[in-house]
Amino acid sequence: MIASGRSDSEKVHELHPWTDVLSRNLYRMHGVLTVAHLVTSLLMFALVATQFGDAGKVQLFDTYASRKSSVPEIIRLGVFQVGYLCAAFLLMAATDHAVVLLCRTSHTNYLRNGENPYRWAEYAVSLSTMNVLIMVLCGVLELGTLLLGVLLSMTCIACGWLHESVGMGPDMGRVGWIPYVTYWILVFVNVSRADSLPSFVWVIIIILFVLQTAFGVVPWMFKAHPYIYTEFAFCALSAVSKQLLAWITFFGVLSMK
Repeated sequence: MIASGRSDSEKVHELHPWTDVLSRNLYRMHGVLTVAHLVTSLLMFALVATQFGDAGKVQLFDTYASRKSSVPEIIRLGVFQVGYLCAAFLLMAATDHAVVLLCRTSHTNYLRNGENPYRWAEYAVSLSTMNVLIMVLCGVLELGTLLLGVLLSMTCIACGWLHESVGMGPDMGRVGWIPYVTYWILVFVNVSRADSLPSFVWVIIIILFVLQTAFGVVPWMFKAHPYIYTEFAFCALSAVSKQLLAWITFFGVLSMK
């Protein structure tokens, strides 16, 4: 028997042909999300600047070992406003969707090949920002721990990109669960040490844990379909995750003012 030489993805495309309707709907979705995230980001910047005041401001610190004492010394690094993190990751998402629209031909070619490097580039920075926000809301204010959260988030995204773009097989996808689970263990350990947390923080932890876990399930759910369906699912999950995190944080912090 002579091998056909066709990849599995090519055979899938024959069973589920890529249609112009699907493509048009996808880029309409990108257009809507560009506007929605941009407007929400600008609105968030304005509301935080005018409504928050001192609410939402946190003091970051770092520690280092002192030669004079066995107790680590604390260095105060400055104060920042958590509300601006919400506006930042929404702006990152808007930028990504806008770039996709501007590079539509390239983006479509990537999707037909079963990959989307545009998404992974955005996720690397936006997910890291979102996860830093979650850690800060849980009371993690030490710079080293926050940087560890960023490293774990970016490693998880890198594994997803390698699995999808370089074709490193399902093993790399499984490896990506290691930094993901480690990040959430870090969050739950710090939550267990906290005296108390506002109710809105618990809501964020539960919702974002469920939604972020769903990202790992999507490729498996749509593996028998053209990659465009995976793109639709990722766009929807990303939009819901970012908007919910931003607005729950906004109203939660505002309620504590």
